Amino acid sequence: MKKLFFLAGAVISLASIASAITLHVPADYPTIQAAINAAQDYDSVLVAAGTYFEHIAYLGKEITVKSASGPETTILDGGTPSGYVVTFSGYENLAVLEGFTITHGHTLQFPGGGVFFDTLSRATVKGNIIVDNGEYGGYMNFYGGAISAWNAAPQIEDNLIHSNTSFYYGGAICLNGCYDVVIRYNTISENFVDDGWGMAFGGGLFSLNSESLIERNLFIANDADHYLLGYGGAIAMSGSGYCNLRFNTFSGNRSGPGETGGGVCLGGSMGGYTGTLHFENNILVNSPQGGGFTFYGGNPNLHIDFNNAWNNVPFNYYGSITPGPFEISADPQFVGGSPYSYELTAASPCVDAGEFREEPDSDGTRADMGAFPYNRVGINTTFQPFTWPINIPAGGGSFAGHFYLTNNTSAPGNFDFWVDVLLPDSSVVGPLILRQNLAFSPGQQVMRISIQNVPGGAPAGNYLYRVHTGIFQTSEIFCEMNMPFVKLGSEGMDNLWSAKMDGDEAGNVVDRITALPKTMLVVISPNPFNPATTISYQLTAISPVKLTVYDTAGRPVATLVNGGREPGNHQVTFDGSNLPSGLYFYRLTAGVNSAVGKMVLLK
Repeated sequence: MKKLFFLAGAVISLASIASAITLHVPADYPTIQAAINAAQDYDSVLVAAGTYFEHIAYLGKEITVKSASGPETTILDGGTPSGYVVTFSGYENLAVLEGFTITHGHTLQFPGGGVFFDTLSRATVKGNIIVDNGEYGGYMNFYGGAISAWNAAPQIEDNLIHSNTSFYYGGAICLNGCYDVVIRYNTISENFVDDGWGMAFGGGLFSLNSESLIERNLFIANDADHYLLGYGGAIAMSGSGYCNLRFNTFSGNRSGPGETGGGVCLGGSMGGYTGTLHFENNILVNSPQGGGFTFYGGNPNLHIDFNNAWNNVPFNYYGSITPGPFEISADPQFVGGSPYSYELTAASPCVDAGEFREEPDSDGTRADMGAFPYNRVGINTTFQPFTWPINIPAGGGSFAGHFYLTNNTSAPGNFDFWVDVLLPDSSVVGPLILRQNLAFSPGQQVMRISIQNVPGGAPAGNYLYRVHTGIFQTSEIFCEMNMPFVKLGSEGMDNLWSAKMDGDEAGNVVDRITALPKTMLVVISPNPFNPATTISYQLTAISPVKLTVYDTAGRPVATLVNGGREPGNHQVTFDGSNLPSGLYFYRLTAGVNSAVGKMVLLK
């Protein structure tokens, strides 16, 4: 009976939408609020350019209020008297506010300055400039200078939220007891939360007992009272809840003296953090005070990995935090310039360094860290496993995922695609999958599902699953992606490795082979080394040579040779001064020949 009720409601809603009208301001109504008062559910209020000194309330209506010419020319000014500039009264699910500059909202002690979401509102605020709210004419609100939400589910997308202020909680945004929150594609910059009576939390955002998805945002130069005692320059969280904080870029945020979390702070003098937080695929850099990420206490469920935390003063992580093995700490190499751009350059270590399970970037490669993915030009490929990490039991097993192959150019292209496996003893199995002379039109992307079997007889240890596009016969590689996995033991027969892609009538079964043919003598000396070693190799003919060093995540850390070389003996130095201790792999190709091996850096 409940299903029939919802179906009937859907029919009524479709009929209502079909009869919706557009109300024009000021052509039809002198003020925005007058148009809202006259509107019915699913109507639109279209506002002409100009400055409107109003405080508007949606009154629970499912309507869209939108500017005709964008936020630069259409201004909602709270001015005087005090109060929220925009109020969502609750129960709105489809209401939208789009295309305004929202400014001079201010309340005394109450939540919200610019926009307030009351209980159960699920409205959307998108494409706005929300600026200079929270402190005006002697007034200062306590909870969220730009946006405040209480027991609501706000959808906050593609806004510039800049130069807002608050006492105590959330210079820009405050969430209290919220659920299903979405905050994405926003620039949240230069907001300030003031330490009025000995505490300040979240220069950019404060979250208490809330559930949220926060992704693809820029948090730039936000400040949790760095003069006194502020926590979480960009974000502070307390209490329980669930947050997926992913693919954001944090730069130049700061908090109070000491271990207060210039970027992100969990807990503090407000109490501990007991929720679940996934902090992955972010860039967290250049906090001048308070450090990068601080955890003060509680009993949380933290997942922290695949981030770049770098140059945060005086630390990158503080507290009982154990970042995962795919964390990096390096200059992200932003584009920069004036105005400053936080896009990545081709040389950035954040390119192709994101979590393996994430959807690949639009260029078809492994996800990049941060808010803005870098678009590689060329024939690109990546593998996205369905589960991560991959641990194969001693008796053997399998893993599955998506292959993405992309021609990210404006011209047609032909290439080969193959997959092999680098074993713990540096021998190679494969190719396990080989597709030759694939023809791709400009911009074409193909996705295939694959299942990879690992036999019980394979030795225990660390493996690399290697995905290549290029010309197989000549070992010319256009794009390469390496994904690590682990086999926990060795039991049973060393059966055939096999792989199956959708569209195959049967799996492509390939006998195990040892290393690819080696006509090159490669010597690493010393090995282990600190901090440098010499790689010597021998060529029997003039050859195009490429020598690359990878970490255990399959990320290239150095290209030592890339060009033609004469026959004879050659040497090159690999300097690991700027790298952490650990295991590294080299891959040397010379024409059709290839050699792979291990190096150990011990500091």
